[in-house]
Amino acid sequence: MNVLVVDDSAVVRNILNEVLSNDGRIKKVYQCSNGADAVDLNNKNEIDVLIMDINMPIMDGYEATEKIMKEKPVPILVFANDIKPDDNFKLISLGALDVISKPEIHKFNEPEFYNNFIETLLELAKVKLHFKKPLPHHDLSVKENKKYDLIIIGASTGGPSTIKHILKELPADFPVPIIIVQHLEKNFDKGYAEWLNRASKLSVKLADKEESPDPGQVIISPVGVHLACKGGKFSTEDTAPILNQKPSVD
Repeated sequence: MNVLVVDDSAVVRNILNEVLSNDGRIKKVYQCSNGADAVDLNNKNEIDVLIMDINMPIMDGYEATEKIMKEKPVPILVFANDIKPDDNFKLISLGALDVISKPEIHKFNEPEFYNNFIETLLELAKVKLHFKKPLPHHDLSVKENKKYDLIIIGASTGGPSTIKHILKELPADFPVPIIIVQHLEKNFDKGYAEWLNRASKLSVKLADKEESPDPGQVIISPVGVHLACKGGKFSTEDTAPILNQKPSVD
């Protein structure tokens, strides 16, 4: 796997280069300090995944992400400081697959961060991106003989943009409630629900302590708690993580 690290901090570039180069699954690490050079390096090399900062000279992460997705699409992981929810979903709308906040420098080499970071890169590298084409038209009219009472969607890396596309296509009279469990960064869940609500004809909201969703309503599990179904009702549970995730799709 070839990785391109784009960050105006030489310290961050060097740390990531050392961390990534020591992993046998990563073949080569490219580096640059701004978005313009990132676009150029991506066009000239076979990059499997790109790690992108936001605030950089010459060209920032927003413009670079947009240009890369138009010229030569590649999986992009945004890795930056002080990411606000609006920044997160703006970057995803431009084509980034995932957004992670930078930890404090001393945590870069901690096994928990290192393992999660590398696994995220490996998952992103599997995603095959193509130039955007109009979606084919599908008949989404509501059928009288519905077969299901509930739809549950679980997603992790790359999920937010995909779920947005799904919800955007559903009609306002969709006859089934939808539950979503999406692995997100802390404090991004409220912004995620608002982002999806603006894009969809359906009503999208974060789950409260107890929910009985109505047809056409979309309920999202908050970050930091599980969403469980008991007696036909969904409720939040502050129990242990499952497979290192909370909420967990499982």
